[in-house]
Amino acid sequence: MRRRQALAVVLGLVVTTFGTVTPAAADDKETLVERIVGKADPELLEVLVTTRGEGGAPRFQTIKVPDVAAAKRVVGSKLGRSGVLAVEMNRRVSTGANDPLFRNQWALDSRHFYFDRVNSVTRNDQSRPYVAVVDSGVQSGHTDLAGRVGTGYDAFGGGSTADACGHGTHVAGIIAATANNYRGVAGLAPRAYIRPVKVLRWEGGLLGGGDCVGYSSTVAAGITWAADHAHIINLSIEALSPSDAERIAVNYARSRGRAVIAAAGNSGDGVVVYPAGYSGVIGVGAVARSNSYPYWTQAGFSNPGSWVDVAAPGVDIVSTVPPSNRTCSEYPSAGSGYCFLSGTSMATPYVAATVALGVQHCRWSTSTALVAMQRTASHYPKKFSKVGYGVVNPLRVLQC
Repeated sequence: MRRRQALAVVLGLVVTTFGTVTPAAADDKETLVERIVGKADPELLEVLVTTRGEGGAPRFQTIKVPDVAAAKRVVGSKLGRSGVLAVEMNRRVSTGANDPLFRNQWALDSRHFYFDRVNSVTRNDQSRPYVAVVDSGVQSGHTDLAGRVGTGYDAFGGGSTADACGHGTHVAGIIAATANNYRGVAGLAPRAYIRPVKVLRWEGGLLGGGDCVGYSSTVAAGITWAADHAHIINLSIEALSPSDAERIAVNYARSRGRAVIAAAGNSGDGVVVYPAGYSGVIGVGAVARSNSYPYWTQAGFSNPGSWVDVAAPGVDIVSTVPPSNRTCSEYPSAGSGYCFLSGTSMATPYVAATVALGVQHCRWSTSTALVAMQRTASHYPKKFSKVGYGVVNPLRVLQC
């Protein structure tokens, strides 16, 4: 998405100086100040002053103010000055996402993650974080992930990170699908890069069917590889019992300063799942859309427990999948290459993407971005069993 530019919009507030100000004129000026400041964006308190420059070309000055009272003082001081053509509150301008399925991405709308504002303020393109999607692989050739997927690792030793299941590609799209490319969906952190780490694969059953499965050995190997090649490790996977190998791999990743983020589980019964249950791993619960404030509600399937640290949207999430995949066979399709899925698996990449935004935009270390992600969540410092510190807030993280 192109950054929104601070465009000067002249509102017909051309003011000239006539000398003595009468009481009536003073009243009119006060009313004018109130009207101008009343248009302020509370998250962009800047006064925009347009003056006549050399050769008649307009010049634009922005004055950042701490609060509305200060804005009124600045606006009042600028109105009527010689050479001032217009005084107004600066505002944000957005092209809006042109991705056809963006209208179905409720998690990114203005009531949830403020996607347009998030992508208007992100900068520092030279600092692009790598997010390891430790999952079933990623379809790197997907049109919405072109250029977003780097080299990866196959824990099964086959050398291919292709995704036969579809799950890993769906997770990757939530994080980094290209925005404003007139295709499909937009990722929350579309400037991030994906490291596909294949620890799950499709295994057919003896009587037909099958499942996408992995093992403690592949998961541990995948986490270890990711720790050496990525800033953030996304684990949208779960098992009902712990593994010493996985725990050792997680501890290694943490010793390397990596953010390890995992799904809290979908049974809704409070049973601890892993890797989310390991010490130091950020457990992620899921929330669903609501039409009333705070515009989300707890997802019934999302596991509650002390290991749940934060929450994110995880119900009816549309994202990328391989055109021929098994994950979406029982779920609504959004056209070739896209489908809707629900689960804490879908919530987890939104948290990983939020941390990635902090690393990229604020130039923070991964650990600093991780702390900021939790401290800006909706309920911090209170913690609850289903949503932890609350729903993550990428816009607040980007205030650095």
